[in-house]
Parts: sequence; structure tokens; C-alpha cells
Amino acid sequence: MDLVDGERLYNLLRNKYVLLCGDSIMRSIYKDIILLVQGQNRLLTNDELRAKLDDHDMLTLNDQLLAGDKKTNDTSYYERRCYFTNTHLIKFVFLTRCFSGQMRNELREIEENKSIVPDVILLNSAIWDITKYEKNSERDYAQLLEECFRSIRSIIPPQTIVIWLTATPFSKNACGVLDETRSEKKKFLRIRIFDINTFSSQLAKKYNFQVIDLHYLVRRRIQHRCKDGMHYDATIHREITTHIVRYIECGLNKNLSNSYDDDQDNNLICNDVIKSIINKIDYQITSDDKEILDKYRSSNFNFDMIEYLNEKEKAVLAVQNHHGTWSALKGHPKIKEDGTLETRWETCLRELFEEVSIRYQGSEIHQRINKENICHLLHLKKDNYIQYRVDSNLDIGKKIRIIGLFIVSVNENEVKFSLKDTKENKVVEWLKFDGIIQNNPGSRRDIYFTLRPFIKYLNEHPIH
Repeated sequence: MDLVDGERLYNLLRNKYVLLCGDSIMRSIYKDIILLVQGQNRLLTNDELRAKLDDHDMLTLNDQLLAGDKKTNDTSYYERRCYFTNTHLIKFVFLTRCFSGQMRNELREIEENKSIVPDVILLNSAIWDITKYEKNSERDYAQLLEECFRSIRSIIPPQTIVIWLTATPFSKNACGVLDETRSEKKKFLRIRIFDINTFSSQLAKKYNFQVIDLHYLVRRRIQHRCKDGMHYDATIHREITTHIVRYIECGLNKNLSNSYDDDQDNNLICNDVIKSIINKIDYQITSDDKEILDKYRSSNFNFDMIEYLNEKEKAVLAVQNHHGTWSALKGHPKIKEDGTLETRWETCLRELFEEVSIRYQGSEIHQRINKENICHLLHLKKDNYIQYRVDSNLDIGKKIRIIGLFIVSVNENEVKFSLKDTKENKVVEWLKFDGIIQNNPGSRRDIYFTLRPFIKYLNEHPIH
């Protein structure tokens, strides 16, 4: 890759206001940008990369510290910096949370002083959000990120270029912001960040922001990772700056530089294709990572289902997938458009009507069942809910699943079920309790493993 030089960046950002908001990775990006704008084509020194607040090594970058006076790794940390000349305004705001008070203040200033609006906004925030705010950290992150993006889009004019940067990879022994994070959780977060980056990227695209997937860009550049396991050297930051420049050039209708090879993997600038989708990352992670993913990821997701019981016979409605396994109608909770996680009831109804069609054929009523009338027609009660931890031995290793079921008793002759498609499941039908309870798979694969604990319970504790 041919890296951007100072003259190119100086001209690109001339008479422009650039606002950078994020963590220490973003601060290093800020330093590299202002170094180049001053015509210095050298890389940042290690001391300059580590410097913050009023450290002596910040003096060589010729910027100003606007606010901040305490070095700490807790959520009270704040830092605002600015590089200002008669031709350039480049500002950095440290965020310990995506929609923190600092971020709100910046947006408030922009809204109140519409004559000074950023031409470019660079954003990142994830690691602090999910490690420093333990209670409901991921759910809060999803909600606050949506609120942040919505506020930006409502305040910032459409010609402003907004670029979201995903979180970078970190080692299993990473320190700094992760000093207080338990070792086992740290290992899990290394893999969980794929999910978090995917969510944030998709949300950014929803608000028509550009996305640069830093995780994808540096995931194989371990030799450039600093000793703390969190940060990266000056070479990586110059490459990141080069990618950012290309995005800004496109957004400002500048001609892209011809200084890079035609056969280069242009997908590195991942605009429309997000590389870190969880179902496509097998080639990116090690066997150890897969074990961690299997051990922790499954136990952190609820699998909410709905189970129909035949009120005349002891039978359960189940679907069979293409591998031969039987289960209740199931689904994973998803993030809603407002950034919040679905409730178990919302997950249940969405997945139910995605998978099957239901018709009620009573003596006086013939009607298709939907989300609005299901509780009335089937007398479904939301408190008829039971949950079990289910062990399963699969090819990828042992997994612990938390499975919850809503239970409703129906008359098979009155309520008819049919599959909407056969993409995931090949058949839906009634299964006798005895056949499930008495089935002994032995060394064979257990095709009823998700159903058996519930059927044993319901066999002894009938629901009417």
C-alpha cells in the first residue's frame, strides 16, 4: 500500500473542520492526521503514540489541550484536544461511552452554533462501553449507540461525511482499559467483538454513515500490536489514515489517488460488505477461539420458543430440521430498530409467524391466527413460561443452551399448523410424549435433546 503524504492530506483538509470522537485508538488517529497536516511525513514515535493530556511528548504535535487533567482508566476520564490554524481545524474528544456527556456536549455546541459545523466526523466506541459499564452493558450500548446515531443524523447536515470505525482486535492478555476485566471474560470478549462490530456497522449503515472495518484491516497484523495488547504501532496508524483519506476524498468528490495497485484487495475499504458477520468468521479465528466461542457465546443467548400441547392427547407440536433433530418452534432474540433487544415474548411471536402459518377452525370461527389475536383465540398466557439449561454434545464441542418455552394447550382438530418454507425445517407434526421420554439414543445422536427435559416436566405437571 502506498501511504498518504502530508501534502495530499493538507490540501484535502484545507479550510475543513474535522471532528474525531472515540477512544485511545481514535486519539492516535488524530495525532497521525495532525502530524501529516503539518507537512511531517515521518511516523509517530512510540512516546508520541502513548502521550495524552499534557504529557511532554504531546508538545511536538503543536496542538492544544482544551480540557482534561486526570490520568485514569475509569469512566471519569475526559480529554479534549484541538489543532487549529488559519487553514485547518481538527478536534479530538475522548469518549468512555458512545453517547456520553462529552458527545452530547459536542452535538449541543454544533446545534447552537450552526456556523461551525464539521465537514467530517470520525467515530468509534465499543471497548469502554462493554467493559466499564458492567450492568446490562451490551444492551445499554445498543440503545445508546442508536440514540447517538439518531442525534447525529438529526443535527448534522447531510453534506457532512460521517465515518464509523469498528473496534480493533486485542490480545487475550490485553491491559490498559481491560486491566480490571477477568481473564476468562477477556478471552470471550475477543470473540464477542465480532458480533458487536457487526451490530454497530449495520446500525451505522442504517443511518447512512460510512464504515471502515478496522478489525478486518488489522486482524492479521499481530506483529504491529503494542506490548499492552490493545494498541498498534505507527505504521498501522498511517495505513488507517490512508484509508480514511480515501473515504473523505470520495465524499468530497475528489479524484481517488492512482498511487495504489489495481490488483489490490479493494474490499479492504469495506463500504457495503461488512466482513465480520459472525457466521463467516471461521477462517479468521483459531481453534482456541472456537472453543471459547462455543463455551460462552451460547450461554449468553436466550433461546425463546413456543410449545403447543395437544389437549386431548399427551403430544407436543415440533419441527424437524434437515439434520433430523426435533425441537419446538424456536428463535434467537434480535436487536430492534430502536436499538433495544427483543423481549422473550417479542422473539417468540416473530419467530413463530416466520416459521409457520396457523389457522383456527372452531365450531363458529374460522380464522387465520396472527400476532394480534393469538392470545385471545388460543387462550395463551404469557406467564406459562418455563426455562431449562440444556446440554448438547455436537461436532463443535459441548454447549450449554438456555432454552425457554411458552406453553399453550390446544385442540389439534381446531388449530392447524403448516410450514411457511422448508429452508430451516422440513416438517411440522405432533409427537407423543411417550415416544420422546422412552427414546434412548445411547451412543447415537439425540434427536430430542432440546425437547426431553420439558416433556418430562410437563408429563408430571400438566398445564391446562
